Amino acid sequence: MATQQTRLTQSNLAQLSNRHEEVAGQITSQQTSLASSIDMLAGANRGDMMTSLKNVHQQWDQACRDIVKNLERMAQEVNRTGRETQDQDSVTAQEIGRVQTPGLSSFMS
Repeated sequence: MATQQTRLTQSNLAQLSNRHEEVAGQITSQQTSLASSIDMLAGANRGDMMTSLKNVHQQWDQACRDIVKNLERMAQEVNRTGRETQDQDSVTAQEIGRVQTPGLSSFMS
């Protein structure tokens, strides 16, 4: 079975992490905007329809909070993975630099 190499770079991982954070921010912004609109509506109106709207909004808002938490967690994980990969690459590069081929040093002098 052939192994597949990843083509992700540290830059790709950072961009992916940033995109997750941007989307989380956009969702949070929409939550705030919608909450404000619903508060204005509920302040001016009463009744079963407003009660239902508030209940649905609470459920939606909780689902959005869960999504934002997941996006933030994914962004952190992508960042962590990127750092670990970069650290492993640095260690591997150092180890490669220390590899000596027997007899090679006599040619290098």
